[in-house]
Amino acid sequence: MVQKVFGVDLVTIVNLHGTVRPLVVGLIVSELERRGAYRTEGLYRENGDGSVIDKLKAQIDHSKYIGKR
Repeated sequence: MVQKVFGVDLVTIVNLHGTVRPLVVGLIVSELERRGAYRTEGLYRENGDGSVIDKLKAQIDHSKYIGKR
């Protein structure tokens, strides 16, 4: 069983969850939309703070996210 999300082959993740895209993608897009971030030009082109990104990835990898739909 896969124990994390990041660094795992996309085919493995979508097969595990039975989805067409990784669930984390939907979670991230939903959160950005909830915050109104779609109004920000270039949002998807700008790099975030590396340490913040690493913390978020670790939180997702160590949560009960795996296997949930």
